[in-house]
Amino acid sequence: MESLITKIQQEAASATYVGRKKLLDTFRDLQYSIEAPEDTMQRLMHLNLQFAVIRTALDLNLLSVIRENKAPSNLHDLAATLSVDPLLLDRLLRYLAALGVINEVGKDSYAPNAYTFNLAKPEIQAGVKFYFDTCNPAFQEMPRYLSQTGYKSPTSFTDGIFQRGNKTDLITFDFIHGDPSRSAGFNLFMKAQRGSQTKCFGIYPFEEESKGWPAEKPLFVDVGGGSGHQTAAFKEQFPNLPGRVILQDLPEPVEDAKAVVPEDVERIAHDFFKPQPIKGAKYYYLRMILHDHTDENSVKILQHLALVMGKESVILLDEMVLPPEHVDEVSMQADLGMMAFHSAMERSEEQWAKLVGAAGLKINKVVMYAEGFNLGIVACVLK
Repeated sequence: MESLITKIQQEAASATYVGRKKLLDTFRDLQYSIEAPEDTMQRLMHLNLQFAVIRTALDLNLLSVIRENKAPSNLHDLAATLSVDPLLLDRLLRYLAALGVINEVGKDSYAPNAYTFNLAKPEIQAGVKFYFDTCNPAFQEMPRYLSQTGYKSPTSFTDGIFQRGNKTDLITFDFIHGDPSRSAGFNLFMKAQRGSQTKCFGIYPFEEESKGWPAEKPLFVDVGGGSGHQTAAFKEQFPNLPGRVILQDLPEPVEDAKAVVPEDVERIAHDFFKPQPIKGAKYYYLRMILHDHTDENSVKILQHLALVMGKESVILLDEMVLPPEHVDEVSMQADLGMMAFHSAMERSEEQWAKLVGAAGLKINKVVMYAEGFNLGIVACVLK
């Protein structure tokens, strides 16, 4: 058994993202196949308890202390360092060890493992805390909401699962950014999550399609581009492409982008629910915008762009494009997460075609660029 485990670990260490996920899915299916009914019940009904205990450990900074100690950490030393009741800490540590979050190396003695090191990263902790505090209330509300609404996909941006679960009248982003601490945690989480994802600029044929584009005309408009990381990546990939490069978002992120994008990038404060001021650009680029919005709102956003498009203009939707079958767990978590947070969704190519068609557009092509993540560019032109 030990040699088999070592072989699996070696294979995982050299595997691609797709290969590693395949291994994880295989072990998940193996675990489920040997579970007895009571095993399945116990695993499911304690998922929230696991999350709650890990959240408590993060509040105490427990995992970071264990990780930073050179020698195994003693229960009583930890209790004194963290000012925690030893009996309570003993119970928490025993459960964390039973979950495999830390290693129990002797009586009252604990050491870090790979799980501990993963959870010790600030951006990972930010994601865990944000989901526990802000997303979990929506997930808890989901069964009741769907039952009360006749089991139909939510369509309300202002009275969805998120609003009911968090007892708020605010739309999701206003709720998140209305609290400085919550907003900071969310931004750290999203920066880490998006920063690790592959970018499309080395795959999509920008140079070929924009050959001969006039230098005085707008080339690339990053619509809703936040603090400009995608715009900066585009400029880094294509420093010599002719044409104006423009970043658009609300005033605060556009101001923050000053420290991110090159000086020759134009920064314009703009709300994409209002008429688009830049006419006839080659590319209107939207990165993970429409998956946050209902079909109704998405059509409004696209219609504002369609009205200013020229014959050579292309809208680039940088989004998930779900396969027609056998969708992976992570992608479906994203889809149902969008349903819970925004009454929105991740979409298949067929669903994208229907959506953009309602805005007077058609799909010219779809270019997939991140194997295993289902990320693609949906290139749309006027009908």
